[in-house]
Amino acid sequence: LTLENKQKIVKTIPITSTSNDVDVQFLPEGGALIENLPQKIAVKSINASGRGEDIKGMITDETGAEITSFETSYLGMGNFVINAQPGKNYTAKVKFKDGSSKDLKLPIAQKSGYTIAVNSLDTAKVVVKIMASESLVNGNELKVVAQQGGNVYYVSKAKMDKQVLMASIPKKNLPIGVVQFTLFSSTNQPIAERLIFVKNTVDLIDVNLNTEAVSTIRKGKSIFSFDATNQNKPVFGSFSVAVSNATKVTPDEENESNILTSLLLTSDLTGYIEKPNYYFLNDDVNTTKALDNLMLTQGWSRFLWKNVAAGAGPALTYKAENSITISGTVMKGGKPVPGGKVMLMASKGSFFILDTVTNADGRFV
Repeated sequence: LTLENKQKIVKTIPITSTSNDVDVQFLPEGGALIENLPQKIAVKSINASGRGEDIKGMITDETGAEITSFETSYLGMGNFVINAQPGKNYTAKVKFKDGSSKDLKLPIAQKSGYTIAVNSLDTAKVVVKIMASESLVNGNELKVVAQQGGNVYYVSKAKMDKQVLMASIPKKNLPIGVVQFTLFSSTNQPIAERLIFVKNTVDLIDVNLNTEAVSTIRKGKSIFSFDATNQNKPVFGSFSVAVSNATKVTPDEENESNILTSLLLTSDLTGYIEKPNYYFLNDDVNTTKALDNLMLTQGWSRFLWKNVAAGAGPALTYKAENSITISGTVMKGGKPVPGGKVMLMASKGSFFILDTVTNADGRFV
């Protein structure tokens, strides 16, 4: 606001949402809900401000019979297990914190298909479970690939000669961060996918801060030092340190962004990640479960089974090039030159010369 005497008045007015709407999503592990296969369903609840809001409720079938109950545990995220029966439709009766309630339909279960379930709660191993509908137990070969950043860390092949296949992978063989597990068909078409987060402490640096002399007076001198170790061995490297006044800038450890949160977590997930540093402050069971719920929701993806069966892939915006093409426009005085001679000569490697003539618009290819 600027007054007549050019004096400016600046005031910050927070804009808060007046809506009480809460968006609730139900996301089957592996991508799609399949009939007669017990599956984990992730729950994601977001209020009008874009923040997670905890809810609870129960799942009923079309007759009103209660199948199971659920309750989110942290920032509006949680999960429950359901075995969808043929011909059944399921409804979630959700209760919000303001006392209101709402009925929401669960995704309709497919009659047949594959799914992948990954349990990463064990500190030493990751257990992968592949499940298939009875009609797909035909001996076809399936493949599971675990990769991160384009690097493959695990590959396993097996014939689908029974409804459930399982594999155990030591966590020491996987890198720290988000690891993508993808199930491929016998024709190498992706069928199902699941993201997990691996906390490999062998990749982390332990930092111990030493406060040798701390002054609380204005412009006083403080001396700090720190020790960096990995597996109790000194680590050599370059480190940056930032010091702030906690009485002026209130620390918010759970909401901080740092190297761990940016490089290992938020960059591999979709959408806004609320309080990303919370998942790195503690290494207890509750934090591990909350991190897995984050993978189940904001790391969720789905492959359309009908497209996989038909061999139809996504449309490519930029198709693969068969050769290298060089094109351009010859200009003189700001105007195109028609019929201009253009010559291309190699300066290294095998010697060759190519020449062409520009068209009426001065273009050449």
